[in-house]
Amino acid sequence: MKQRFTLFILITLLTFSINTSFCQSGGYLTYVEDLKSLGFSLDDKLAPFYHGVASGDPLSDRVVIWTRVTPPKREASNSEWKLAFSVSWKVATDTTFTDIVRNGDIATDETKDFTVKVDVMGLKPNTTYYYQFEAFGKKSLTGATRTAYGAIDELPVKLAFADGNNYTTGYFNAYGRIAEMKDLNAVVVVSGYIDEDAGTTEIRAHIPKIKTETLQDYRNRYAQYHLDKDLMKAHASHPFIVVWEKQKQEVISEKWNDNNKAAEQAFVEWLPVRVAKGEFQRKLSYGKMLEMLMIETQTTQNTGLIASTNALLEQDAVFLEQPHREWLTNQLNYSTANWKILVNRNLMSTINADFEPITNKTYDVWDNHLKDKESLLGFIRSFSLKNIVMVTGGFHNSLGAEVADAASSYDPQNGRLAAIVEVAIPSISASNLIDQDSNAGSSAEAKCLNKAVNPHIKTANFNDHGFVIMNFTKKETKINWYYMKENKLNDITKLKSQTEMTVKNGVSILEK
Repeated sequence: MKQRFTLFILITLLTFSINTSFCQSGGYLTYVEDLKSLGFSLDDKLAPFYHGVASGDPLSDRVVIWTRVTPPKREASNSEWKLAFSVSWKVATDTTFTDIVRNGDIATDETKDFTVKVDVMGLKPNTTYYYQFEAFGKKSLTGATRTAYGAIDELPVKLAFADGNNYTTGYFNAYGRIAEMKDLNAVVVVSGYIDEDAGTTEIRAHIPKIKTETLQDYRNRYAQYHLDKDLMKAHASHPFIVVWEKQKQEVISEKWNDNNKAAEQAFVEWLPVRVAKGEFQRKLSYGKMLEMLMIETQTTQNTGLIASTNALLEQDAVFLEQPHREWLTNQLNYSTANWKILVNRNLMSTINADFEPITNKTYDVWDNHLKDKESLLGFIRSFSLKNIVMVTGGFHNSLGAEVADAASSYDPQNGRLAAIVEVAIPSISASNLIDQDSNAGSSAEAKCLNKAVNPHIKTANFNDHGFVIMNFTKKETKINWYYMKENKLNDITKLKSQTEMTVKNGVSILEK
């Protein structure tokens, strides 16, 4: 009864006028005129759903659907009311919404930045659904989504993996290509959904033009990224699984905690994720074929891409905290899925090459935390766990490698006794090593592919931007790195090249 009364009040507010008076409440900049004054380019044909629609975190019987409603106008007054309204939603098995299977109304207001999220339950496994929202008498774009498999299903899974969105250094052309793929189960953004830095004006300027710190900074940055047409199309075409990326830290401080809380709140508001507050370590399953485990590591800023051997041996910082390690090892040990995918934002493969002067001081690697690395790999080897693929983001370059612990008898010539395979995802547009320094980056790529010093590395590309498609079957996993010909111009039509490798069931060997 109380919930119905609350919703009645909200709907009554809307009925009286969408310009209901309210206090300005600390300067929220969330209305149409405010967004335009900040430099946002809004497509009025989409009003009030300027930021499109999205879905995510699919389970066998549910999926999260999302949108953002931007009210057209506001008026200042001394009233304590905040503008609030109800948004209708519906889910159907067809694009004409003849067969509606779920529908309802949900309230939103400025405390949620007018974002709308519904965890739609009671759906069928492995089924494509269509969804739509309505507010102010107008309908949103129609989105398509797909549920995960049932517990006993053992069907092929096809996933797209993306990483490193940077609005200022390139267009999101790769998402336009991903949107066109009709048979994907989901799109996984491994890290870097937004870039927090001020960035450049090389391609497009960030909003705000400073490094994000406050809640409003983060909200505006997410709002800007959602307006990218290619990313909007991809969101409307497939469910997304977006991995939380904690702010990089040099020293834990009150300011860092405040910034991280702001980043976390905006992440939860602006993306179709199903997470409890502060609990970003999670698992998603596709029947008996695969389980996807999101790893939560403690990243610091005072370590570079490559560290000296002595520094590595002396490194004692906790990288994978005890509760996270226990959760991860238990999930791996008791999993009955054919493939186990570890989604992670830190490179585990050792790279024997001198990356100076382009060492990225803000990117941490497992080799800076050898105790945790050896402990995890040793656990996998000692329990003879198979079919583990680590998918790595944040590196912004492509890499395919076999990874083994120091105590194993790994033979890099034939891949025998490698513990896992690692697949590093190229960035969508964030700077890779050759972007940072063409000569040094090219030299580093050549050294990385030198079999005499890096026999465990089977493919590497430090030049191109793109995405990865993985096809999982009981027999094997096919890994395809797709590279875009262009990201400095808004053109999704051309792919530059493609690299394909295969991992057979039961062995951690990358084969061309």
